[in-house]
Amino acid sequence: MLGNSPRIYKGTKRPERNRILISGYYDYLCRMLQNFIASRIQAQLPFEPTEQQTKLIEDLGAFLMSTDNEKAFLLKGYAGTGKTSVVSALVRALNELK
Repeated sequence: MLGNSPRIYKGTKRPERNRILISGYYDYLCRMLQNFIASRIQAQLPFEPTEQQTKLIEDLGAFLMSTDNEKAFLLKGYAGTGKTSVVSALVRALNELK
């Protein structure tokens, strides 16, 4: 067992605990993937993102990892705030991850 990885017990000794551990492990993996996607988007930007752009990138990572099929991501803002730049970086990052 490495680090603080959740333990998964085989059998039916601790079925409720197993569900909690598996759920915790799933949440952990989702957060890791969200952070990875966000880092790949940031790597594609030709500039250092602002605090608001960083929040947008984190939100995009969470949105992409969501299992909710009924969600939509609405991106709006004033001209010159970096919407097109961030979405372009997202497209390049996704192409990189193929």
